[in-house]
Amino acid sequence: MEDEDTLDELSYLSTVKTIYTVGYSISITSLVMAITVLIAFSCSCLCRRLHCPRNYIHIHLFLTFILKAVAIFIKDAVLFQAENTDHCSFSTTECKFSVVFCHYFTMTNFMWLLVEALYLNCLLLTSFPHGRRYFWWLVLFGWGVPTFFIILWILVKGYLEDNLCWDFNQDSPFWWLIKGPIILSVGVCIIFPVLYKSVGFIVSILYCFLNQEVQAEICRKWRGNSYGFMTVWRKRTRWTMPSSSGIKMTASVC
Repeated sequence: MEDEDTLDELSYLSTVKTIYTVGYSISITSLVMAITVLIAFSCSCLCRRLHCPRNYIHIHLFLTFILKAVAIFIKDAVLFQAENTDHCSFSTTECKFSVVFCHYFTMTNFMWLLVEALYLNCLLLTSFPHGRRYFWWLVLFGWGVPTFFIILWILVKGYLEDNLCWDFNQDSPFWWLIKGPIILSVGVCIIFPVLYKSVGFIVSILYCFLNQEVQAEICRKWRGNSYGFMTVWRKRTRWTMPSSSGIKMTASVC
């Protein structure tokens, strides 16, 4: 900026930094405690209910929140390590890596929010045992998609837009490699509840007719009734034919 920051602006920025530093610190502390509790109970033989993919997905999501907060602390420590730093010409390998980590863990955070929504829909569409199949695919999605886009962004920035600490993205078309997947993940998370709340037809399809547990129960009842009907019908078609020797012989129309 051409003009120097005023005291009011510096005070405002300092207040904002203090607020989000305290907030992220509280977040990290509570998330570490939550992960410890989930892992401890999941490994316990007495708590089999917590030993399920749903809680493992929660752990991954909590981990992304922690890593995102840590990445922001690291970026602040690297970029603002000195008050007299000239940020208009500041460009080091350390600051570039700190920006990369911050963007990467922000992307993973949003991807795992999407994974939570996708896994919930998998449970609605299938029975719980079958939902375990999707767990590792969702893990690959949650960590793999951000890895792919961040590597692509690093290559593009390194070869075509290697300026400053890679933290200036105004009017840069390559910024869509970061914010594009994030916007898409948020959009998908919004679409799910919107679809569930609009005619009621989709809800009935997903919650009932496509639910494998419901389908299995209907098939079991139908087959049971069919077998019962066949049994009664066969009994009614049986008849006894007396013989001259006094021995009764049983026959069936079938």
